Amino acid sequence: MESILATARYIIIKCIRNPLAVIAFIAAHLLITYMLTGSIDIK
Repeated sequence: MESILATARYIIIKCIRNPLAVIAFIAAHLLITYMLTGSIDIK
């Protein structure tokens, strides 16, 4: 559990330093989700 919290803290600190990476990460997830749901709707 402590390693998960340490990892989360590291990611948060890294994200605060580089907000563009956060935006790109969220956009990538949204794009992948949209593509997967879109392919299901076509079938």
